[in-house]
Amino acid sequence: SALAFQSPYLYIGTMGSGLFRMHYLSRQIVPMTAEKQNLFDRANIHKLLFDKNGDLWIGTNGGLFIYNPEKGAFLLFKEDKGGGSWLDKIHVYDIIQTESGDLFFTTVGQGLVRYDPKERIWKHYKSKIYILNSMSELAIAANQKIVITTQNCILEFDPKQEPEDFGEFRYYFKGWGREAS
Repeated sequence: SALAFQSPYLYIGTMGSGLFRMHYLSRQIVPMTAEKQNLFDRANIHKLLFDKNGDLWIGTNGGLFIYNPEKGAFLLFKEDKGGGSWLDKIHVYDIIQTESGDLFFTTVGQGLVRYDPKERIWKHYKSKIYILNSMSELAIAANQKIVITTQNCILEFDPKQEPEDFGEFRYYFKGWGREAS
């Protein structure tokens, strides 16, 4: 499940039971629905994140959504600006936003996804080593590099560079106690 707070509401994402909004003071809970149906009825919601513009990003096993609280509107991302239709098929596990405003998403089996909201450009980073494409948590280190956990290792990604493959990322294998490159 996932939580995000934007006063006075607490947004609650569940594993298979939907998305809810609770008024923090009154404790009133209401289900969040989109287009007269609950898009999240069967979805596992892994991450909720309010971006710098106040929009709520929703990472699920059924794609990536954004919710605008002012308009009460949901959007499911289906394709990128270049016409690629992979966005509605991704399983998003974690979301972070950098100081520059770019958003990064870890996925299960599809690698790392980057979104530049200023230019509205999506970038998709996948490895030739399939196991590295199943990612979970993200963190921004003090040096502004992004640290990514996978099932087998920890990756370090420099958002200022454009690697061709994760093989160019610095990665650390669990239990080995040494760096691999």
